[in-house]
Amino acid sequence: MEAPNLTTPDRIMTREEYMRLVPGVFAFMQELIHAKNADYGGGSGDPFANFRQSIQENVDPIRGLRLRIGDKEQRIRSFLATGQLKVKSESVYDAVLDRIGYSLLELGMLIERNEDWHYFEKMAQKAEEA
Repeated sequence: MEAPNLTTPDRIMTREEYMRLVPGVFAFMQELIHAKNADYGGGSGDPFANFRQSIQENVDPIRGLRLRIGDKEQRIRSFLATGQLKVKSESVYDAVLDRIGYSLLELGMLIERNEDWHYFEKMAQKAEEA
């Protein structure tokens, strides 16, 4: 097993570069989420439809979603430990982006479960202001 690289890279990302990365990731995530939701939602209009199926197995949908987050975390840990992933069609970046997507799904499911539509409106307003 290859030891993780704990040294500072030759070139570090500047704050300005990071601040350019963030909106790019959000724009990419918005496109990806729309596409995946169309695939997984099955045209039902329910963004959480595939997670609700876990109820049939007596599993809380949020717990089911958190298991998927755990899968992504394990892939990232494997990459950090070895410096590589065996499945070449999914990079460590893909795993991180999937984790972000799952976290957004979890946020939506928690808002829905807690009926916290005030929080939803606050976040929706931020998007409209952007």
